[in-house]
Amino acid sequence: MASPTPDMDALYAEAERVVRRATQLEEEAIRQGPGSYPVELETLLADPYLTWSRVGVQQYWELGWKGAEGESAALVLRPQPGVSQDDSEVALEGCLQATSTVDANGALVGVSALLYKTYFFKHVDGDLRLFTSTMGVEVEQCPVS
Repeated sequence: MASPTPDMDALYAEAERVVRRATQLEEEAIRQGPGSYPVELETLLADPYLTWSRVGVQQYWELGWKGAEGESAALVLRPQPGVSQDDSEVALEGCLQATSTVDANGALVGVSALLYKTYFFKHVDGDLRLFTSTMGVEVEQCPVS
């Protein structure tokens, strides 16, 4: 007998938890500097997003870049019913307020930007994971409220 369809509100809530936690862990890893990639991200992300995350964090470490002190990433997210990519189960559209970036000497190398993108999730090994997204497009105002 087939199991009932999971409650969509619960799926969207879990997807939001996943992307918020992954963003927080990536930000912390970059701020702390070279070290080991956070193991928890392997339970929140799946490929190709997991690889993109690893490469991105590693690039920051190699360049000696960090988020500017006193700034932290902010996310505004909204469910995207009926939107799917690569067999995703659920999608969220959102805006990420990325932090300014500074080099090892504290010099500004990148300004804070507001990026609009769609995140896609599916179950992998029993966990809902972020596995792909659209490329972030810089916007003046977030279309998600």
